[in-house]
Amino acid sequence: MTDTLRNATKESVDAVAGGTVIPVSDSTQPEDAAIKTLLATVTDSQRHVKLPIRVGDIAHSLGLIVQSLPLPTELDGMLIKDKPQQPFKAVSNCYQAEVRQRFTLAHELGHYIRQYQEWPSDEITVEPEHRDRNSSKGFDPNEIWSNRFAAALLMPAAIVRKYWSEGKTDEQMARIFDVSESDMSFRRVNLGLR
Repeated sequence: MTDTLRNATKESVDAVAGGTVIPVSDSTQPEDAAIKTLLATVTDSQRHVKLPIRVGDIAHSLGLIVQSLPLPTELDGMLIKDKPQQPFKAVSNCYQAEVRQRFTLAHELGHYIRQYQEWPSDEITVEPEHRDRNSSKGFDPNEIWSNRFAAALLMPAAIVRKYWSEGKTDEQMARIFDVSESDMSFRRVNLGLR
């Protein structure tokens, strides 16, 4: 299925043309960073994007290694750079449902884009960024930002609004976006769609 990012601006497109560094600052909103990421990596010249969003392709296009590995049950995933001159690794817990792994990967991409995309190649990360059960509780600003980024990346607002206006249910949209029904419902409510 293909749809269009109608709210993407020409400035967003121009800002990312010709490179894979997504321009963000501490003041960049997660929604804006997600749109810039989609425009830079998986949309065509008409701003069409195939659904569900291929989050693994986005990670690869930004130079990350994507892995699904056995992790402790309390850990959904992590972002780590454990060797100099090696790319970052976005790791999801292989014991989690596929839709959970997709959201975790998008969440780790949020950390990468906001905090690490210009990290020196000869340095490692001392503490891995990780997503666990506390990540969604709203304590850490970086976790909040990355959760919002992940939701916006996997469920672009303009497309969610379009499907909602067509009468699609959370269950139908969850299948289209390949996310959990609870994530879909949470995204819809956060967009003010009731």
